[in-house]
Amino acid sequence: MRNYKSKNKPRKNPTSFISILLVLVVFLFINQMRNNNSRNQAEGLFQVSFINVGQGDCILIKNPQNEFMLIDTGASDKYDILKTYLDNNKIEKFKYVVFTHPHADHIGSADKIVGAYGIETLIMPRVTHDTMTFVRLIEEIEAKNMGITPAEAGDEYIFGDARFTVLAPLGEYYDNINDHSVVIKMVYGNNSFLFTGDIESISESDIIESYGENISADVLKVAHHGSSTSSSREFLNFVKPDTAVILTDGKSYGHPHAETLEKITDINAVILRSDLHGTIVITSDGESLNIETEINP
Repeated sequence: MRNYKSKNKPRKNPTSFISILLVLVVFLFINQMRNNNSRNQAEGLFQVSFINVGQGDCILIKNPQNEFMLIDTGASDKYDILKTYLDNNKIEKFKYVVFTHPHADHIGSADKIVGAYGIETLIMPRVTHDTMTFVRLIEEIEAKNMGITPAEAGDEYIFGDARFTVLAPLGEYYDNINDHSVVIKMVYGNNSFLFTGDIESISESDIIESYGENISADVLKVAHHGSSTSSSREFLNFVKPDTAVILTDGKSYGHPHAETLEKITDINAVILRSDLHGTIVITSDGESLNIETEINP
């Protein structure tokens, strides 16, 4: 048999073990402090999330006071996407909810939002629709005994450190429901956002006539998913956005149309699309904007 000499095992150095443990504790502490600082900085910013719900509009806005505003909901089959986003932000109630107009790709989940969340002020245009989507919404509003604040052009609202003005609809004579869309200009510090629903050229012309250069904004939510029936050259030249956000699935109805993309490119605005970039989050400190996309451009 072969004999093996036993070897002495090296002794563990307790001092070395304690040193490693201390380094680990310090690392975890610093990392936690960084996370806390990042969270605190985010809470101190104004944030607009253009949620990717395919062919439809859904916009969540948060002010530095941690109050929330929702503009539209997307289609009914996208509610799980919206709910997950709201749950991740721990939202139970809204300061404001705006349903821009009664088309299903904008209010498809509106009845669920009304039923499940607290809403301080609900803003809607003075227009109805004979679809079950709209009927369900009205039934849910009545079931909760909730009041509706009609969208009146010129009305101003305070939203924490931000404020917004209803620019449209400017009349009740429009034949197209899209032109009844609620249009809002939001201002936070020196930054501004223009949310346009699905307005088309008639409403755009009325807005220009009523407000002129006051409709200028850093960020434009492009109307009607980039349809060629919206975003006239005159309207775009008055808004003069640095960033244009298009909410679309990139295939329904051919949106966004090539003519619209060309017109936006001609004014040197950066184009962000939910079909290409996913959910788009724009934050403001009141002076400058920071843009993050779910999918890198």
